[in-house]
Amino acid sequence: MVNTLRKALAGFLLVPGGPPEPLPAEPHLPEKVVTRASSLRGYSDKDKALQFMVLPGHEETDVLRKLRDVIVEKQAAPGKVRYEDGMNLVVFRGVFGSGGYDLAVRTVKWNQGVLEVECDFESPGEGIRTTAGFTQPAAIIPLKRLPVGKYYAKLLVRTLRRSSHGVQVEKPGHEAANFSFKVCA
Repeated sequence: MVNTLRKALAGFLLVPGGPPEPLPAEPHLPEKVVTRASSLRGYSDKDKALQFMVLPGHEETDVLRKLRDVIVEKQAAPGKVRYEDGMNLVVFRGVFGSGGYDLAVRTVKWNQGVLEVECDFESPGEGIRTTAGFTQPAAIIPLKRLPVGKYYAKLLVRTLRRSSHGVQVEKPGHEAANFSFKVCA
């Protein structure tokens, strides 16, 4: 009898066991992607390396505050997020002793059920002047509403070197990081 009721009410959202919610064709909001050269405002502990994570927050300042908690205060990145709290993929490149280090998000897409982020990491090379100050390049990628469930995210990085001769590809696209996270109701 329960299955008969479920089938009869399958089109209603409040009935458990209905058809699964589809994934959005484009998983992020491209017009709202933000990159920052100094994401931690003066933090200078150079042993902080690349990190890729999901963080809550609706505003850039909220996400940067959470990023600071993870990097500086050494809190664990949350493994669970809720759409109502904001969902953002964050690429933190690390801490560098000068300017000239940058990152650019090229694409964010689904690839066989995996959320793939492709980035370019640019570094200064021969003949390039840099500023004398610590930089911590980061990108914040707001996600669209995802159905409740477990997800796997992968960061693919192409490394570039800017010199007085132009920009050269130093290392072609390779998987630099990955993690899984859960979207809760």
